Amino acid sequence: MNMIKTSLAVALASLGLNAQAAHFQITGPSTIGGYTYAEASIKQLGTASTDAQVEDLSSDQALLGIGALNDGTSEGGATVSYDWVREVTLDAASDPSSVGFTIGGTSVLGFDGVPGLQGVVEVSSITLNTTLTIASDGEAAGSAIRMLISGTAESLFSASLAVIEPDTTFSLIASWGGKTVSYTGNGAADAFDLSLDTVIGAEIALSLSYTTRAGWVGDAIDIPAGNSIGFDDSGLMSGSLSLAPVPEPEQYALLLAGLGLIGCAARRRA
Repeated sequence: MNMIKTSLAVALASLGLNAQAAHFQITGPSTIGGYTYAEASIKQLGTASTDAQVEDLSSDQALLGIGALNDGTSEGGATVSYDWVREVTLDAASDPSSVGFTIGGTSVLGFDGVPGLQGVVEVSSITLNTTLTIASDGEAAGSAIRMLISGTAESLFSASLAVIEPDTTFSLIASWGGKTVSYTGNGAADAFDLSLDTVIGAEIALSLSYTTRAGWVGDAIDIPAGNSIGFDDSGLMSGSLSLAPVPEPEQYALLLAGLGLIGCAARRRA
C-alpha cells in the first residue's frame, strides 16, 4: 500500500512541475484608448453636449489609462450635469507570474428644472490592446504551457428617469497561433474561466474593452426644479492571467494507474 501511495504522490508531483517555469512580460505594442460623448436634447434650450478622452499613463510593465470629466450647463434655472470616470489597468510589474487587470468606470447624468427634455444619449468606451510574451524562468523555449484567465464582470444601472435604457458590453480576447479564447458579457453579474494552451516564448495578443450606450428619444418631458433626475451607470471587469503546466499523456496515465491501484487495494481490505 505504501508503494502505491508513493507512486500516486510522484504522479501528482509531476503534474505540478514547471508551474513557475515562466512569467509574463508586456512587450507591446500597447494602445489604450477611450472616449465619452453625452448629449441632451432640450426643447427650449436646444442641444447640450460634452465629450472627453482617456489618457494613457502607462509605465514599463504596468499599463494604465484614466479618463475623467465633470461638466454641466445652466440656463434660466435649468441645470444639466454630467460626471464620467473610466479606468483600465494591466499590471505585470507587481507579480509577473500572475498579471492582474481591471477595466470599468462610472457615469452620472442629471437634470434639474429642465422643461421639454426630448432625448438623452451617452456613448462611452475604453479599450486596451497589448502583446504579452511568455518569458522563460529556466524552461526551454517552445515548451508547452497553459495560460489561465479568470475574472468577474458586473454593471449596475439605476435611473430616476425611467425611459433611459442601459446597454453595456464587456469584452476580453486572447489569441496566439491561430487559437483564440474570449469572454463577452452584457453587464449581468458573471464569472469566467478561460484557458489557452501555448508555449514558452509565445507572444499573446490581449484585448480588453468596456462600452456603454445609454439613451432615449421621445416625447418632451418636463423635469421639475429642485428634484434632480437622471441615471447612474457603473461597471467593472477584473481578473488575472496566470500560467500552469500542460501535463504529458504519460503523467496522466501514471496518475490514473495509481488511483486504480488504490481503488483495488481498498476493495480487498473491505
